[in-house]
Amino acid sequence: MKRVLWVTAKLAVMAVVILLLLSSDNGQAAETLPTVTVTRGDIVDKALAVGTIEPRVEISVKSQVAGVVRRLFVDAGDYVEAGTPLLEIQPNPTPLELIDAERRIELRQLEVDNLRREFERQQQLFDRRLISEQEYERARRAYEEARLQLQAAREQLALLREGRVQTESGRFETVVRAPISGYVLEKMIEVGDPVVPLTSYQEGTVLMTMADMNDLSSGAPWTKSMWGVFRKA
Repeated sequence: MKRVLWVTAKLAVMAVVILLLLSSDNGQAAETLPTVTVTRGDIVDKALAVGTIEPRVEISVKSQVAGVVRRLFVDAGDYVEAGTPLLEIQPNPTPLELIDAERRIELRQLEVDNLRREFERQQQLFDRRLISEQEYERARRAYEEARLQLQAAREQLALLREGRVQTESGRFETVVRAPISGYVLEKMIEVGDPVVPLTSYQEGTVLMTMADMNDLSSGAPWTKSMWGVFRKA
């Protein structure tokens, strides 16, 4: 009987110890178990696309004046309006071109002096009614044309030397301006590079390429990002 009581008491103590251990483990597990607050949000799916953007029309910017690049006003990736200065060209004439321009002025000056004297003589004769009005107008017109040719020769020499000239109709500079509103796609020249002009006999140096990036093959509008590349709006 005593043995049975002893075994029963021992089993009861072991049960109490096991219960205490189990309750302690559950408390620790409850304390260390992480929790998450449930919220409603959006799932963002990102994808990286690699490729090129091709505009429908790409324009090559060229110069009608020969020389070297003096200043650049824009860089690749810049957006400019039509008529905005892109770069300035410093004329670089040869000594033969300068001498020819100077001699042309001297010849025009001699012609003007001769025609002025002839016009003054014709005017005196016209005042005396010794020549017709047609002869008088012919002499006056020849004199005026010679004066204009002399002025044009002087302006051409100034343009060759300085790259700019002021005329009665306005100021002319060797500044290449944007033919369209759009982005500068690529810059082919740097300061100091030589420039071959565009003429009917030669294609000329391509200075920059431009395009309106709102007119693409896909028909979707594109804008410029902060890194200078184009992205879909």
